[in-house]
Amino acid sequence: MLVAAGRKPFIGVGGIEALGIETQNGAIVVNEYLETNIPGIYAAGDVIGGYQLAHVASHEGTTASENCMGHKKKMDYRVVPNCIYTVPEVGMVGITEKQAKEKYGEIQVGLFPFSASGKAVAGGDEKGFVKVIAEKEHNRIVGTFIIGAAATEMIHEATLAMQKGATLEEIIETIHAHPTLSESFHEAVMIAAKRPLHFM
Repeated sequence: MLVAAGRKPFIGVGGIEALGIETQNGAIVVNEYLETNIPGIYAAGDVIGGYQLAHVASHEGTTASENCMGHKKKMDYRVVPNCIYTVPEVGMVGITEKQAKEKYGEIQVGLFPFSASGKAVAGGDEKGFVKVIAEKEHNRIVGTFIIGAAATEMIHEATLAMQKGATLEEIIETIHAHPTLSESFHEAVMIAAKRPLHFM
């Protein structure tokens, strides 16, 4: 059973309004530098709404801190991994296959099941898969979905690839250790690029 009750920002009683900090729908309003409407006052984390994920809040906190010290660093939300710590685990980043078709038209999809992974078979945990979605024009990943053992650990390679705009070919040409669960991402990329090696 999965129960998702939801969350909402809590900014306390009276203090924020007394300072004149702008709020909207119960959250503190910030600009792309995480600065409030009052110069020199920054906010980060659940109080500004948005993703409400611990790793996003941490990154926001780092960005806000750097800007407090005089830097001008924009908060970048283009690529945010999302994890569900269930059994099996779920790791995802980017958009779904349906969304990708709507946005890009022609896409490439690679799905590699853990049942074809030597490490998963040896570990007795063969349930799950890695699904990679790429846009056709530039061969760049726009979404990755992983269900299975270590999914929340494995999603980071896809996140980095998307953040840096790596092409399918660049990922294919990167040596992946064997046997590992994470090489399943490499295999899914190869399938998306129509170059399957260990699974058709």
